[in-house]
Amino acid sequence: MQLVSLWVHPSFRRAGVAHRLVAELLTWAHSEGATTVRLDVVKDNTLARRLYERLGFHVTGTEHVRARDRVTETEMEHL
Repeated sequence: MQLVSLWVHPSFRRAGVAHRLVAELLTWAHSEGATTVRLDVVKDNTLARRLYERLGFHVTGTEHVRARDRVTETEMEHL
């Protein structure tokens, strides 16, 4: 399963909203039989990477450059 996009309105950031959203997504994904959830995160977005790491995601070692803006993204997965 793939988490494609996550965005939280600035007025709700750093209040645990993203953590709760991703935790619920993981619960739902596993209840649906998913064994792995993957996502791509902007390589330099340390806050997002830390969030995903706290939720049990790890870096897979795969990176790619987005064609639209040449930003490097790092793949992470949750088993």
